[in-house]
Amino acid sequence: MEETQNIETLNFTIDPNEPVTQIESFCPNCEGQGITRLLLCSIPFFKDIVVSSFTCETCGYRNNDVQNASTLAEKGCRIFLAVSNKQTLNREVVKSEYATITIPEIQLEIPASTQKGSLNTIEGILKKSRDDLSALQEERRQVDPELATKLDAFLENLNNLIHGRIPFTLILDDPSGNSFISFDASRYNIAENDPALRIEHYTRTKEQMVSMGYMADDVDVLTDKLDNTNLEDKISAQNHDFAKPLDESKITEEPVEMPTECYACHQPGTVKMCVTNIPHFKETVVMAFQCDYCGAKSNEVKGGGEISPLARRIELRVQSVEDMKRDIIKSETCSLDIPELGLTLQPGTLGGLITTLEGALVKIHHELCRNVGFGMGDSDTPEDSNKMAVFLNKLKNCKHVNEPFTFILDDPLANSFISSPIENDPQIIITDYPRTEEQNEELGLADMVLDNYS
Repeated sequence: MEETQNIETLNFTIDPNEPVTQIESFCPNCEGQGITRLLLCSIPFFKDIVVSSFTCETCGYRNNDVQNASTLAEKGCRIFLAVSNKQTLNREVVKSEYATITIPEIQLEIPASTQKGSLNTIEGILKKSRDDLSALQEERRQVDPELATKLDAFLENLNNLIHGRIPFTLILDDPSGNSFISFDASRYNIAENDPALRIEHYTRTKEQMVSMGYMADDVDVLTDKLDNTNLEDKISAQNHDFAKPLDESKITEEPVEMPTECYACHQPGTVKMCVTNIPHFKETVVMAFQCDYCGAKSNEVKGGGEISPLARRIELRVQSVEDMKRDIIKSETCSLDIPELGLTLQPGTLGGLITTLEGALVKIHHELCRNVGFGMGDSDTPEDSNKMAVFLNKLKNCKHVNEPFTFILDDPLANSFISSPIENDPQIIITDYPRTEEQNEELGLADMVLDNYS
């Protein structure tokens, strides 16, 4: 861009071949004509974004904005963060333009329209709200003294939150699913283990889709076409591609097609399913969905047949580059561990997929770089940034097998698999064990009644 701005703290990866788009735009200040510049940028450990900058040469008005260039997530997200000290105020927040922030303790709500998409901290978001609310206080005292007095009391409560004097809960609700709050990486290896952080995923409502600009004209027509189909009964998808095509000779049945609703645009679509036999394993159900309306794609792999009586843990000792070619089936209920890296993926993290060991490592690295989003920020320390960079570099180099490591799949339904070139492979240890009560409860097996079933 032509403007000389200090961007040393922003680690943007700008493609020199990516042109800056310039558009003549209406100036909201003087009602003249200004220039809007658009540039696609890639932020390390986050996603692609579009940076827009508006300048009016007539009156000097300037404005900038950040918008997410990634696809719409499969579901919306609602993130709860318990803030109890100054350290928690430094947690980084990626807020999309569709996200709403709520603090029930002081009845504060920041609608999606009042604060644009941003990368900030909890403290930074609160300070911006305080500054915006107090901007016209002196004028307000002259026009409406009673309202100004009430607002003074509210600003005092807001200042107490900013300085960490009062514990509170921050709720970030984003129907697009593209917002995040960082977890305490110094104490926990995944967000689910952080007791101060809770993440919920939900199916978007039609009103939320309309507010984001989707299906504004077709919402009533779509409802009639779906015949009031329950959204909870639709086939879920994990939005992951297969590493290679299936061998058609192993497909035991003709593909089955079922009508379903697109998770992105809510238009009617079709999911295709087929059953394939995996040698030395079991039947596997493969499902694929593609929306002809918006182009969204998703694939999912599920175990077929009966539920195994025992859980299964598979440990592969990776010793050479040849091990990278081993085929892997990871079900949606399977967890993944690499102890040497301190890496643990909870069940459902990558969904169900068929790939190779190398493909699994590449997917993990890609998802961490795309979704973590907290390798930079105004509250981040050099130690935290270096720690994340070192971890990602080690993960990326695992496919070269410079040092042996252990790759572990732990599946309570025993629907996961690692191929072996020989019958008794000394590099693989398979352990079958009884499921715990917690696992049976999570899988819904504890509530199943099978007495007198035929």
